[in-house]
Amino acid sequence: MRAGRIAVRFCRALTSLLLALILMPRAASSQKIGGAAKTSATTAAVERPSPFRITGTVINSLTKSPVVRAEITVSPIRTRRATGRFAARAAGQTETAVADAQGRFVVEVPSAGGWSLSASAHGYHSQAYDEHGAYSTAIILTEASPSHDLTFPLTPAGAIEGYVMDEAGEAVRNAQLTVSVIPVATPENEHPKPQQRGSQRTDDRGYYKFFGLLAGSYEVRVQASPWYATNGAGGRTGNGVFGDGIAGAGVGSGFSSIGAIGSGNGSESSAPDPLDVVYPVMWYPSVTDYAAATPIPLRGGETREADFRLLPVSGFHLRISEKPAPEESTATSDRRLIRNNVYLSQILPDGTDAALPVPSRMEANGTMEFSGLAPGTYVVHQRGEGGWPAGTATVRIAENSARTVDASQETPGVTVTVKIDADADKPSLQISFRDIETGQVSFVQGMQALGSRGGRRVRGGADAAQAKDGEVPGRTISLAPGSYDVLLSGIGEMHLASIEAKGATATGRRVTIAGGSPVLTLHVANGRANVTGFVQSAGRPVEGAMVLLVPATLGDPAGLNATRLDQSNTDGSFDIAGVLPGAYILVAIDHGWAVNWSDPARLSRFLMNGMPLDLTTPKDRKETVEALSP
Repeated sequence: MRAGRIAVRFCRALTSLLLALILMPRAASSQKIGGAAKTSATTAAVERPSPFRITGTVINSLTKSPVVRAEITVSPIRTRRATGRFAARAAGQTETAVADAQGRFVVEVPSAGGWSLSASAHGYHSQAYDEHGAYSTAIILTEASPSHDLTFPLTPAGAIEGYVMDEAGEAVRNAQLTVSVIPVATPENEHPKPQQRGSQRTDDRGYYKFFGLLAGSYEVRVQASPWYATNGAGGRTGNGVFGDGIAGAGVGSGFSSIGAIGSGNGSESSAPDPLDVVYPVMWYPSVTDYAAATPIPLRGGETREADFRLLPVSGFHLRISEKPAPEESTATSDRRLIRNNVYLSQILPDGTDAALPVPSRMEANGTMEFSGLAPGTYVVHQRGEGGWPAGTATVRIAENSARTVDASQETPGVTVTVKIDADADKPSLQISFRDIETGQVSFVQGMQALGSRGGRRVRGGADAAQAKDGEVPGRTISLAPGSYDVLLSGIGEMHLASIEAKGATATGRRVTIAGGSPVLTLHVANGRANVTGFVQSAGRPVEGAMVLLVPATLGDPAGLNATRLDQSNTDGSFDIAGVLPGAYILVAIDHGWAVNWSDPARLSRFLMNGMPLDLTTPKDRKETVEALSP
């Protein structure tokens, strides 16, 4: 009996001990969790999650299936929208996220405002949300609308591939291929020029492939040299010299003789060498006439083939002699000076310059000879003091050209003096002359007397024009005879008010130069307008609409002719800044990006229903415009 009581007590004690061991960790755990909760609550009170967020789904624009693990990048934009002033943003501040298996993503942003959204993934080119060339739709978040959910269609990247063969059907190795996209025409640019998107060389099979191309229309160009050519273009002799891609006209003072010599050894009496041949530049489908080139339409995810068959033509030679060097100079140093200071570039029919490998050699008499040239337009450049181009000469070689073309037969350049009538304390003004026929641009860096050709800075011809008493100082630049649009850019609120021309004709912002020594005085004024507002339809915001600000004088050389463009954001807002003073028509077109703007007559229909804006006196305007149907 006693033993039974002892057993009962032992069992009770053991049970109590087991319960204590079980309950103690729970109590400790409860205390720890409570502390953690208290700490989390304290942290949350200090760092609360942002209420502003962008959510959405990334899908394949063709199949509509989700794009797994797409990378999302959100960046702030500087905008006047909604507040009428620029909203400050931290430089380089971005937020990122990765889409899940369903293509869903969530991005928290630190504040309200405008946010640009882009996405990329394996097999896709990086794209902005609702991208149309240089324009896209920004996500606008406010205190009233702190979040936005969207569907992001991502277009798969395409490719263009092919083989380059010679006249015998053999592979051409190391051929240089260039692919350029043909931008979609817009009212801002009805006839856009191709924009280079990549460059590659063929392998030992003559094969090439361009990856990661967006859907669009493309052109492909090929440059190559026959391996067996005796002019050095095929790699047997000569030194490869690459042109700097600089356009020019006229003959620099440093050149004493320039001649284009037909196929042969450099003299008219020499018998032509049958292996002195070159491959001319070709466009798909293996044509040398740019007008016959066929654009390659490329859909998302598609791979197109573009093969080439190259045919040789007789090569030309170009001889250049400089003025005699001073007697104290050695012949060796003179020849080195000529070789280092003279270079060649080719102007292609599409208006661009090709950096071609051009063999050259120096003769004993100091004459430089370029060989391996196909018929075309070439520019000979001479570097002056400090490496700045000091002179140029344009040489045109045709299939039926005379064996020798003298530089004196080429059209000389016209030395134009440019003067700026502006406040002396203003920063350097960038002035550009755009040839209305060829589209080639020459720049003059105003008060700095720096300019460029083809986008490269060069010193404007001679020294600065000396200012006489009471006159505005100027700079000189060499231009080919023709008509040019004169533009100012990158100068804040300043604009070109008028042009005073002596020795040339000025109509509005266009000048026509025939010859002589014309002087242009550019009168610059201060003040530009900013046009902001909202696009709506039946009282609701319209996002992704094309917004146009069209000059009322469009088509008149004496007036404004630059159409301004923007794309409305998720709240329908738009922002067109730095507008030149004048009369305009404001138009918004829903799905306007799908309109074929290569037909100028299409714009007239929309202008009849547009909103007139008088911005003759520069001031900010904020308008609400009704979206028109395309």
